[in-house]
Amino acid sequence: LYVRDFELEPAGEPARYRHRFTLVQVKENVELTRGKLVMKLVGRSGKKRRKLDRAEFSPDGEKTVKLEFRHYQDVEGEILLPEGFDPRELRIEFLPRNKELKKLETVFPWPQAQSK
Repeated sequence: LYVRDFELEPAGEPARYRHRFTLVQVKENVELTRGKLVMKLVGRSGKKRRKLDRAEFSPDGEKTVKLEFRHYQDVEGEILLPEGFDPRELRIEFLPRNKELKKLETVFPWPQAQSK
């Protein structure tokens, strides 16, 4: 499992961003990939380091997203930053239910020019 074509861009309002990426599964013996997508934002609120769950920054308020796909899954959504939160990185995890697949964990640095 890996993440391909990750994009993060401003979405018109100061604290709103749009993300897009593709989850790719390359093992031939896996017919259908099932699991949960978990996203976390790591950053600072004032002087404190904070880690936000997806439910705290996603407009839909869901902590995880259940996915089911064959070879790849396009994922897109919005991030609404809480007031006073300075993001540093976005962590993406995929927790597969398939025994043949290992957990995916990847970290993307937050583009600092966009967050100022």
